[in-house]
This record gives sequence, structure tokens and C-alpha cells, in this order.
Amino acid sequence: MCAWISKSVIMLALASSAHATTPEVRGRISRLEAELQQVITMTVHGNLGGKTASATPQYIGDQWYLAGDMLWWHVEEGGNEIAVLYGDDSKTRSLDFNWNFGFRAGIGKTFNREKWDLFLGYTWLRADRSFAASLHGSNFLAALLGLFMGVDLPTEATQIKASWKIAFNVFDLNLGRNLFVTRHLALHPYIGLKGGWIDQHRRVNSKLFSPEITSLHTRTTNDFWGIGPSAGVEARCFLGDHLHLLGQIGGALLWGDFTVKESNATYKIHLDTQQIAPMLQMQLGMGYATTLHRDRYALSVSVRYENQLWWDQNQMPYFPEPVNARYKRFSEDLSLQGITVDVRWDY
Repeated sequence: MCAWISKSVIMLALASSAHATTPEVRGRISRLEAELQQVITMTVHGNLGGKTASATPQYIGDQWYLAGDMLWWHVEEGGNEIAVLYGDDSKTRSLDFNWNFGFRAGIGKTFNREKWDLFLGYTWLRADRSFAASLHGSNFLAALLGLFMGVDLPTEATQIKASWKIAFNVFDLNLGRNLFVTRHLALHPYIGLKGGWIDQHRRVNSKLFSPEITSLHTRTTNDFWGIGPSAGVEARCFLGDHLHLLGQIGGALLWGDFTVKESNATYKIHLDTQQIAPMLQMQLGMGYATTLHRDRYALSVSVRYENQLWWDQNQMPYFPEPVNARYKRFSEDLSLQGITVDVRWDY
């Protein structure tokens, strides 16, 4: 491209000096200048160099696009141990989430001059899990959550039931540019804002016979909202005109607020804390892109493995020393991972 630019500049200079008054030559000069503006960048420091080619699909349209993702994700979070069943083979009972479907939807605009793009997206996912454990034979069933305060004895139960629900709602506003750095490799760096809320509700119902015979119902809520800067880059390696491999990595630092409440018949706790909540996300997959209807539209489809890690999302309390009524926060991480099927329509 540098050789083409040098040749064009020389031709432009010769034409300007020799035939500046010829209308036909002036028209050629104008067209040549317009073409040079498409491939030459003059930096703020006065440096002259070539432009990177846009990796946005070449189609005839208004440069808007819609994106829709189908999510099939699995949620994992620390601090979900509910009870211990002691016996010949002691086991810790946990609330392990199933795979759940969700979606991501968004709208974007590509700007003609420099091919920058602005995208607004929303991700929705719901996860829930129920659990039950009962005392059998001579086993010993100890509750780990929903305890009596002021006693230094294990909370023994004949039955424990628990449920845990997570509502994941996240917004993304990103500004980026899709560009080729080599013939087959395109990068899409972006910066933006990430925000939203993650609400978690847990219930534990225990039928106890120690320290006294009773039913104990414990409710816990862990509600988070936050917003902060985000950044990342997506890479696509083209195997041909349409098929490509893709990878993406990004992260965000959200200033957030945690409102945590827990209560049962023996105590009531209300925590309200503000802290930085970091997150990291990555994707790996394969995609296919093409234009349709005489290049009036562009369509791309991809299948990806996606993983998101949200640090310290579980701020629910637990009691290492119930007799002293002292509690700690779990400060455990929330992980979401699974399959993402993405469809993008440019028009």
C-alpha cells in the first residue's frame, strides 16, 4: 500500500504542476485526492501514514445493526454449602445450580467516516436451585446455615430444605473500531461502561431437634448494583471469505453497592456496603459472515464458549462462632460459563 500511496502522490504532484488549468485533469486530481483520503491518516502530530482497513462488512445500508444471543449457561458460586450429613461416609450438601437459558440483545450503529461503532446491549439470565436432605438411620445431619444464636452446640436437624435464586441483569455501552491488522486478522478493541444488578435470594427451612425441637426458617437476600468502566478486544482470524475463528477478552471495574439481609426467629442482620466489584470475561468460538440481497444487508452467525467471573459477589453472612454472635461475609466469586449462539444483522 505504501508503494501505491507514493505513486499516487507523485502523479498528483505532476498533474497539479503541469495541467492545473485543464478541467479533465482537475477532475482526476479531485478523485485522486478523495481516494488518498480513504487510505492516508494525518495524525495530530503531523505524521503521515496509511489507514487500517475496516473489518465491518461491506454492504449498502444505513450502518445500523441488531444483535441477538441465545445463552445456555451454568452458574457456580462459592459459599453454597447448606448441610453436612455425618455417617459412615460423611458428605457436604451443596446447592449446585443447573444449566439455564438466557439471552443477550442489543443495537449498534457504525459511523461512516472512521468506521467507529457504538453498541448498547442487555444480558438476562435466571438461575435457581432447590435442595433437600433428611436424616436416615443413625446419621447425623448438621445445618450450616440458619443457626440459633447464643448456643455453642451443633444445630442438629431431621430435615433441611433450601432454595437459591439468582437474577442476572447487565447492560453494556461500548465504543470500538473493527479493523484489519493483517490480511486475515481483524481486531475490534473497545472501551465503554458496564452496569446492572445481580439479585440473589436464599431460603433455608430446617426441622431441628437440637438445641430444641422447632422449625427454623431463614431468609437471605444479597442484592448488588453497580456501574463502571470496561474495556476489551475481540480478534477474528479469517479462514476464507466467510468462515473465521474468534476470541474475545475484556473486563470491568464496577463501583457497586451490596445490600444484604438475613433473618430468622433468633436474629436479624442488615448489611449495606459499597466496594469495587471487578469482573473478567472471555469467549472462544467460530463464526460465519456474508452479505445478502445484492450486498444490501450483512448477516453473521457464531457459536462461542463464554465465561464470566464476578469477584466477591456472595456477601451473605455466616457464623463461625454462633455462641459469640460473630459473623463473617463469604466474599465468594460468581462464575457464569457456557455456550453462546450469536446472530448479527446489519442493515
